[in-house]
Amino acid sequence: MMRIIFLTVWASMALGGQTSELTNVDGKSQAIFEDRNLGLYLSANCVQPDHKLKCRAYDVLALVSFDEVVSKLKGGVNPGAMICRSVSGELTILKDAKGNENSFCRFGDDSLVSSGTMTRYGRQNDEARQKH
Repeated sequence: MMRIIFLTVWASMALGGQTSELTNVDGKSQAIFEDRNLGLYLSANCVQPDHKLKCRAYDVLALVSFDEVVSKLKGGVNPGAMICRSVSGELTILKDAKGNENSFCRFGDDSLVSSGTMTRYGRQNDEARQKH
């Protein structure tokens, strides 16, 4: 399963995902790589010159689980934020050019992944585990 995800991401990047600039509350700019087909939004510094992904934010996507946090979801809590905390990340908010806020999980290597991506991959991982 993981090989398929890695290969798909690599192929998608080679064909052309896109990068956009978001800013944090301090006004610092952060480049975000996005592949809408895969629901993948993570910091552009994860993309290596050979089009492979290498960073903590990407690595944790293979580990995350939605099922592990679902019992803690109460009153509109963002599941991606709960998943972020479960893998020792720090939640941060970034804004796009239109002022829309997006939550991201930041890791020790300063890489980021969107909370929505974490939720999506958490559910996919749980489904894959149930099949085996």
